[in-house]
Amino acid sequence: MGVRSQVQGEADPDYLDRPEVRRGLAAVADAGLVFDLVVRADQLPAAARAAAGQPGRGRAARAGRRPCRPRRATPYPVGRPTG
Repeated sequence: MGVRSQVQGEADPDYLDRPEVRRGLAAVADAGLVFDLVVRADQLPAAARAAAGQPGRGRAARAGRRPCRPRRATPYPVGRPTG
């Protein structure tokens, strides 16, 4: 279970660097929830800084689970060509 924020709607590319937003992210982490971000390309640096600053970062790797990795973009359809 988790929380999703549509950050791409925020005009400020550094929205995730705001202290009140960081406090909210920490509260989500403290509750044991996942925070799913939907961001624009210009917001990716702030998203990376926000993720790096959260407690519990890397917990999946320490627990022996494979951490999530970004997927490589694949044009549709996925699979082998036909014909």
